[in-house]
Amino acid sequence: MIYSSERLFQTWDYTVSHQQILLRSPGTPEPGAPEFARNIDLIFLGVEFLSIPSKFRGLGLDQAAPEESEEVVGGLRDGWEGRSVYTLTSEGRRFYIVAAAFRVYENDLDLFESSLEYFTNDPGPQPGELIVHSGMTRQAR
Repeated sequence: MIYSSERLFQTWDYTVSHQQILLRSPGTPEPGAPEFARNIDLIFLGVEFLSIPSKFRGLGLDQAAPEESEEVVGGLRDGWEGRSVYTLTSEGRRFYIVAAAFRVYENDLDLFESSLEYFTNDPGPQPGELIVHSGMTRQAR
């Protein structure tokens, strides 16, 4: 497992022109859920395919096994060079994102401020403390 959290994550923002998606666990989630000091943002860059729900109650992120990747993308590899198949696990179910990279940040951004804005002019300021990214292989907190 590359990253896991028991927090509630939601599909928060998507930028079609830059092929980016943001899944956020807000510091102040839905009513009745525990409050946390900071947001956790899971950002995928170079997104080519999505098969995800709008909410995740607990989330595990990993890279798909080769046979699982083949099942997800099948013969649709044209234009997907340099992309990886990532699995998102939540409540015993598996979901998929095909993307070039991912990053997980912890931040203090306002509820309505998207961390995707930080990736339109790369390199630029980062949207918080980097926890783990696609170039790392260690277990994150």
